[in-house]
Parts: sequence; C-alpha cells; structure tokens
Amino acid sequence: MKHYIEIENVGPIKKAKIDLSKYVVLIGPQASGKSIIAKLIAIFRGREFFDDVDSNFYNSLENYGLKSFVSTESHIKYTSPVYIFNLKNDQLTKVENQEFETKFSEIIDDLKLKLSLLIRQGKSKTIQLLFLLKY
Repeated sequence: MKHYIEIENVGPIKKAKIDLSKYVVLIGPQASGKSIIAKLIAIFRGREFFDDVDSNFYNSLENYGLKSFVSTESHIKYTSPVYIFNLKNDQLTKVENQEFETKFSEIIDDLKLKLSLLIRQGKSKTIQLLFLLKY
C-alpha cells in the first residue's frame, strides 16, 4: 500500500515526494530541510495527532518549531495506508484511503470464506485457536 509524504513550499523545500514504505535516509547540506521532513513525518505518525486533527496539527507545528516554515503557499500531503491528510491553502483535510478500505474488505471477505469452510468441516476448535493466536 502507498505510504508517502509530499511537501511543497515549506521552508527551504520547494518540492519533495518521499516514499515511506520502507527505510528513509535523509541526506543533504545544512539547512536544506532534512529536519523539517523528519518533524512532519513525526507529526503525522504521532498518536495525539489523530484525536483532534486540526488543532493538534497546528499545535504540533508550533511545538516542533515549524510554524514559521508553513505558509498559505505550502502544500503537504501525507498518504498513509489508512488516511490521506492534505494541507493546501491553509486548509487541512483528512479522508480515508480508499485503497485501504478495498484491501481491508478483501481480507475480511477472505477470512469469512475460510471460517465458513472450517465450520463446515467441524473444526471449531481450530477457529478458537486461530483467534487466540491472533489476539
């Protein structure tokens, strides 16, 4: 699933798109935006961010010392497997990632099919064991 951050016109960063699916190594000269990128990723991945997206995002920008780098010209898009956050024209939006919804639905449908097969085969103890192992 897609997991990336796009940053445009934030501090010294004119335009960047970074794949966050695996490992990320930020290399560049001093004051080129490495810390800004790392801090933005930390904001979007933080647990407190999800409670109240709008106020926590702007509070986090302030706490991380990023508020002065973000302007009305800035565009930040963070795509996680579950949500897509988009800051554009000073408006922050959050939508569910449809790719995740589709994939999750496929997994649930597959699980239902496998469970019904196990039930028909009289393997209810296997189902209980699988549930215990999973949770």
